Amino acid sequence: MKYNGGYWQVDKADKSFEYALNQNSEEKPNFRTWSIFHKESNRVVGFIMLFRSAACYSDHELEIGIMLDRSAQGKKIPEASFRLVLTYAFTSLNLSKVIARFLKKNLPVERFIKKLGFQLDNYDSTTDEMQYLLTQWEQARLIN
Repeated sequence: MKYNGGYWQVDKADKSFEYALNQNSEEKPNFRTWSIFHKESNRVVGFIMLFRSAACYSDHELEIGIMLDRSAQGKKIPEASFRLVLTYAFTSLNLSKVIARFLKKNLPVERFIKKLGFQLDNYDSTTDEMQYLLTQWEQARLIN
């Protein structure tokens, strides 16, 4: 959600893909990643991931990120994807917090995150980065 790292060389992409496959099979992973599949167009339109970042201070919190193809924007795909991954994070991984970070100027992401129940945790004026949190308790309250 924060930024796109640009294009990778094939060997770096292959190593990253293999690492992701291995992480997805770990009991306590540094990250998990999923493809986002659009049923109507029958194609992959993005990915969503949970990952350990510098913002994570315990084994019970991960950061969430998403990348979507422009064709998938405005179709409620991010909402459905986030809800599924957040449910997985709090039930299967037993996380206590999920963190979302993005640049302050990204107002659509801020509206989206707030709509899902995330609360502002920190603003870093040196990087212009917003950090929002969703706790396991808050997510359970919003679902029920």
